[in-house]
Amino acid sequence: MIYFLGIGITLGFLMVISAGLLFLYPKPWADFFLSKVYPEKRPFGVDIVAIVALIVLSTTWYLLLKFPNSYGFVITIVVTLSAVKMCLWVFQYERFRLLTTALLRGDALALRIMAGCSLAIGGGLLILSAVQVF
Repeated sequence: MIYFLGIGITLGFLMVISAGLLFLYPKPWADFFLSKVYPEKRPFGVDIVAIVALIVLSTTWYLLLKFPNSYGFVITIVVTLSAVKMCLWVFQYERFRLLTTALLRGDALALRIMAGCSLAIGGGLLILSAVQVF
C-alpha cells in the first residue's frame, strides 16, 4: 500500500540521516537539539505536532486493520513505538528534556548506542520499503 510505503521511506530516511549526523557531529547536534528542538520553555508547536502525530498513528492503525499485511504491521509497530516517546514529550516536557539533556550531554557511548539503533531501524525500514517496491 502506498501509505505504508510513504511512511516507511520517510521514517527510514529521517532515522538514517539523523543517526549519521549524530555520529559525525555529536556536539553541534546536541547543541542544536537542546537549543532549538527542546528549549527550556515548552514550545508552542508541541501540541500541533502531537495532533499531527495522533492523526498519523490513527490512520496507520486504521489502514492496517482495514488492509492487513506484514509490511503495514512493521510500519505500524514503528509508528506506535514512536508515539510512546511522543507521549512523554507532550505530557511530561520537563522530565523529557532532563532525560534528553542527560543523554546528549552525558556518556558518549549511550548516545552512540541510540544512534546505532536509529540507524539500524531506519536502514531496515528503507530495505523493507525497497523490497516492497520491487
